[in-house]
Amino acid sequence: MHTISVLIVDDDQALSKALETKFSKLSGYNTTVASDGEEAIALLNAELFDVILLDLHMPKKNGVEVLKSKKKTKNADTPAYVITNLGSEKYCEEAVENGAKECFVKSRITLSEIVDLINQALKV
Repeated sequence: MHTISVLIVDDDQALSKALETKFSKLSGYNTTVASDGEEAIALLNAELFDVILLDLHMPKKNGVEVLKSKKKTKNADTPAYVITNLGSEKYCEEAVENGAKECFVKSRITLSEIVDLINQALKV
């Protein structure tokens, strides 16, 4: 079975750790965590991922900048899902316009729903 490689990009360490723990309890998942946009872009240039979970509001480079840069990396076709605290539709629309598959507000989605979303997206 292919190990699914998930890149989690969020400056909220508690959420990143919770997602990492949730995925580690499932067999077949490998997670990598980046805490800011610059680190994410470096990882997207260096490694190939199956899926990306991305915050919008982060230091150094924001999520939209990461999405724009992703198009020039080996992960150009890797699906990215935005999970953000920014509740404005405008931010989500901008993320989707720049390549995000979907955008979710953190307060309206659970960790289990995020995992289910990834499984459905990757047909696991």
